[in-house]
This record gives sequence, C-alpha cells and structure tokens, in this order.
Amino acid sequence: MFSTRSALARALLLSCAVLAAARGANAAWEWEAAYDVTEADEAYSLNLAKAPSTESTMKFCVYKTTSLDKTGIEAVEDNCDEDAATSAIAANGAVTTLAQGTTYQITMNTVSWLSVFNVQFPSNGYYAMYTEHKPSEYYFTGGTELELLKDAESHDVAATWRSDYDYSVPSNQWRNTMLGCLAVWVVTLAGLFLIINSKIWDVIKPYALMFASGTLLATAFALVLYESNHLLTGSDEGETAPRTTPHAWCTPFLKDFSRRHPSPALPFQRLTGKTFD
Repeated sequence: MFSTRSALARALLLSCAVLAAARGANAAWEWEAAYDVTEADEAYSLNLAKAPSTESTMKFCVYKTTSLDKTGIEAVEDNCDEDAATSAIAANGAVTTLAQGTTYQITMNTVSWLSVFNVQFPSNGYYAMYTEHKPSEYYFTGGTELELLKDAESHDVAATWRSDYDYSVPSNQWRNTMLGCLAVWVVTLAGLFLIINSKIWDVIKPYALMFASGTLLATAFALVLYESNHLLTGSDEGETAPRTTPHAWCTPFLKDFSRRHPSPALPFQRLTGKTFD
C-alpha cells in the first residue's frame, strides 16, 4: 500500500514538473513577430497609442534568430522570460540599445495619446520579438492601427511573420476565382447569344422583363431605401430599429402588390395569349 502511494506521489510530482516545463517562461507572451533589421547603426522606435482600454505598461523582449518564420521564433523563445526582472524604457527618452534576452518594460506617456520608445538593435540580422500585449490593442476607436516598429525616418517596419495573422492559404482559392469569372462571362455573353438567336429571345422575353422588373424593385425597396433609412433618423441606430428591417420595408409593398395584381404574368398572358404555368 505504501509503495503504491509513493509511486502515485512521484507520478504527480513528475506530472507537475512536466507541465511547468511545457508551460515555460515563454507561454505568457501574447504576441510574437519576426523582423529583418538592416539598419542597426540607426535608431528604431516602438510606437503605441494609449487607448482607454489598454494597459499603461507592456513588457517585450527581442532575440536574434536564424529565420523569419514561426520556426525561427519558437527556436529562441525560451531565451525570453516575461517573468524575469525588467529593465525600464521611458517614453520619448534617450535611445536604449536592446540586449538579447532582456525583458524590457515600457510605460505609456500619460499626457500624450502617442508614446514613442527609442531603441537600437545590437547588430543587423533576423530578430524575434515577443510582447506582453498585442500591438492592435493600442489604437483609438475610429483610428487606424499603428505599426509597432518604425525606422529612423519614421517609416513603418512591417513584421515578416506575426502570430496574429493567419498565413494559411486555401488550396481552392484560384478554383473559386476562375469559377466566378466564368459565371460572369456566361452572363455577359448571354446577351450576345440572344441577339444572334432572336427566336429564343422572343420566347424568354416575358420572363426576362419580369426578372428585370423584380430585380429593380427589390433593389429599391430592400437595399436603397433600407440603407438610407439612417438619414431619416439622423443616426445609424435607425437601421437596426424594429420597424426598419428589410422585411419591414418589403412586406407591406409585396402584400399590397399581390392583392392588386394576383399574378404578375397576367399582362404577358394577355399580350401573347399563352400561359406560363
């Protein structure tokens, strides 16, 4: 009995150790990216906008890697520990030369909407960057997202790989594109075919007129009037009001139209003497 308990205790301790090792110091980083630094002799800058919903501080760490992809980032991730002692970088302060594997903490400027942190990389090369928060969290509502890293001329330095971007490419994207183009070509060339075959056009002309009329009416009542409804109320809330949905626009019109005209095909039946059943 004692040996069984001892074995279970050892198994639990081993499981805890494995989980702790699997979690590691790198599991807490919320955002990861790979940058190609080509002007290490000049200063770069981290640019963040202080939005009301964001944290006033953020930790980050950089480390040199061998490739600008997820594999390169994961290969050196263990060298950056978010829980390690931090080195502070002041906003709009002097240039700080970044040391690989050092965890830095930046504090947002409380009197300005934009905080700029001047940094310099130790040398040219590929760098993996890990941050405590996503850069997309730092922008004002209604504004545009800022690029995190900028060079000495304030030009955006885009990440070659970033963890918040979906790099998976559908295998059938070109197939769907070509099928869509083919459908457009068929509809476009249908008019030429009908001009050449006037007999066929005479047969389907009543149907074509009905479809054309229905399309124009549906566009007017279900799209144009509905989308412009917020102009009547003076705000965007009018589009989502209970009585301003597309059904609310179209239902009374269709009900009255069907009551006055039991069958839209009747005028064409009188002209051609044929039924469309």
